[in-house]
Amino acid sequence: MAKRKTKRAGAGSRSGSSSGKRGPLIDGWWSRLSDQSKRRAVRFCLHVAFIAVLAGGLVYGLHSMERYVHSLASPSEKIMLVMAPPPEWMAPSNPAYDELQSAAEQTVNRLAASVGGDTARTWFDPKLAPNIAHALGSHPYVSRVTQVEKRLVPADDGKGGFRREIVMAVEYRRPLAQVWWQSRLSHGPGRWYVLDKDGFVLSSESSKRPALPSIVPAPSPQPQVGGQLGVAAIQAGLDLVSLLSDRPYFNEICEVDVGNFGRPDPDAAELVLRVWSPVDRYSSVQEIKWGYRLGNPDRGEMNDTKGKLVLLREIWTTYKTLNLSALRVVDGPIDLYSVRGEARANVVPHALGPGRSALTMQP
Repeated sequence: MAKRKTKRAGAGSRSGSSSGKRGPLIDGWWSRLSDQSKRRAVRFCLHVAFIAVLAGGLVYGLHSMERYVHSLASPSEKIMLVMAPPPEWMAPSNPAYDELQSAAEQTVNRLAASVGGDTARTWFDPKLAPNIAHALGSHPYVSRVTQVEKRLVPADDGKGGFRREIVMAVEYRRPLAQVWWQSRLSHGPGRWYVLDKDGFVLSSESSKRPALPSIVPAPSPQPQVGGQLGVAAIQAGLDLVSLLSDRPYFNEICEVDVGNFGRPDPDAAELVLRVWSPVDRYSSVQEIKWGYRLGNPDRGEMNDTKGKLVLLREIWTTYKTLNLSALRVVDGPIDLYSVRGEARANVVPHALGPGRSALTMQP
């Protein structure tokens, strides 16, 4: 009996020894912490648990909201694209407006295809609005995207539902002039490149636009559609065309010659206007020597920009045209700047009334 008790006591001793070895792994570290550290640990665990519950609730709320909005419109209903109307100056034949609409549709279709055609998932895709804005802004005619906004609009189905719309608006670059370019290395046909006031190339066309003045001579290098030309001489011509674009005689201007840009010939005008005949646009062309480019400091010219505009206005008011050669009022160019005094004899004698000429009149 004594031996059995001894064995039991030994077994109990081994059990206590095993329990003693587990203690440091389970709660030994806790017993070594100070009361303040224990309180900090408890607060930390509570904060972690609170944040986890809050995040889970937020995710659940977002999913619930998505399901609710998803239920407002049919999953198969197409997202409607609404482009702001084009400006009045944009001709119906200009393809830019339709091209922008098509670019936005293609963007939506690509995103929809990536999610299996689910309209709701496409609608909630965070890349939807930025991708549409990028597609619109990449078009040569667009200077700035002003609006890409997603809207839920009450549907007209009588069921109280909504339809999804994306409203878009842009600022357009307006065609102002054109330049002709043809490769010197090939014998292929040349192209007309349409420019806006800042020299951005809007389009490449096989035929000349009659309503736009051209700027000569041809620029180098070749213009690239969507890029900015960046040729100082052409920009000087564009600045002059832009200045005259709201004048009543603008439709008579057929060409601006910038061949003397930089004044390599000091006796010739840096910029020269050419205007059509009011009767037959191809029968007679009147040259008007403008002088220095806009913004150039006065270098002895008789009239500044304001004075030159006054002279043109007076000629137009008197004759309803700038092409005085066609009316046989003058034979030769009209000189607006008069670098040399002896040139006055060749300029519009009595064009503005008895005893006055376009050179001697001051604004």
